Amino acid sequence: MQPKTTDTTKLHRVKACPFAGMITRWLDFCRANGLSEKTLHDYEDKSNKFLWWYKHTGYYDSSGSHPVNVSIEHATEFVTYLRSHQPERWGIIERTNNNCGKDLSPASIASYGRVVKVFFNWLANEDYIETSPFAKVSFTTNKGDNEKEGQTEEVATYFERSYAVKKSSLLIPAFVQIV
Repeated sequence: MQPKTTDTTKLHRVKACPFAGMITRWLDFCRANGLSEKTLHDYEDKSNKFLWWYKHTGYYDSSGSHPVNVSIEHATEFVTYLRSHQPERWGIIERTNNNCGKDLSPASIASYGRVVKVFFNWLANEDYIETSPFAKVSFTTNKGDNEKEGQTEEVATYFERSYAVKKSSLLIPAFVQIV
């Protein structure tokens, strides 16, 4: 029996996605630099959700399929998307967990921002793009920052007081032993 020859003209060719290829290269770079599997999974999830958003908005087709085509306007619009109420965020129609359909918390928005900024900064550092469109985009709110700063100050004050009490209680027995 003769081996069957393959007519490659009949094979369905999948067009490679330059954006997804850049995400893969970045994740390989992160893996080579010793990032944990948990961090890599988070990076992959959030960067691919940005890519989903970029495609879903039509920018992938209208502006271009390479990250070099992402503009500051796109970056700002992505932040707006994260902050706005989106019952079917990321194209998820059927609830798969308790958080589907709920608004993102300020911490989640900031987390998406960190991942996307790290990805685009890597692209700029590797000369795939000239500058990051996310360089001047903020994923935090002043209100959330002030609340966080207030909480941080409260926690710091608590620890300072606790440390002072602990320190003084340690000094008294030491002083008694010396005398």
